Amino acid sequence: MGGSRQQTGGQSNALWCKPGPGCWKLNVDAASGVHNGGIGWCLRDEEGEFIAGAARKLPGSLTPLMAELVDIREALRWLKDFGGSSVEVGSDSLRAISEILNGSSCSAVGLLREDISDLANFYSNISFSHVKRSANKPAHLLARAARSSLDSQFWFNYPPSFIVSALANDLINAN
Repeated sequence: MGGSRQQTGGQSNALWCKPGPGCWKLNVDAASGVHNGGIGWCLRDEEGEFIAGAARKLPGSLTPLMAELVDIREALRWLKDFGGSSVEVGSDSLRAISEILNGSSCSAVGLLREDISDLANFYSNISFSHVKRSANKPAHLLARAARSSLDSQFWFNYPPSFIVSALANDLINAN
């Protein structure tokens, strides 16, 4: 593997934490429903400032694990093209983080894990950690909004208004 990959911390973070110096923080979340789902991600810099975010509706019904892994893969693809080299990935899906770090499935889940592992090689430093939903609120709001949107949505430098207060609360409470 090209970059270093690690799981950060043994316990889930209850509050959003700023990434380390020179690093970006990527929070991801998926919202699953009977007929559709949504994925959302939020990227912030070491000061906690919003860099980019996305929300996309997923037609059909994927399992929550599959939706979360699709979200992580899509966010890492975008970040690779954008030029990020050091990133801390946070998800409130313990199963997704465990699958990325320890999985051995040969199913579609395993294929997604392999895609994520291949993408991880493009980063000089990448970590995956489980966070509580309270530390993942902007990504959760983006994923939930994606379920009712018609098109994929992307924001760069300026967050959508419906996550501004969640971003501000994260900064107020940041560790």
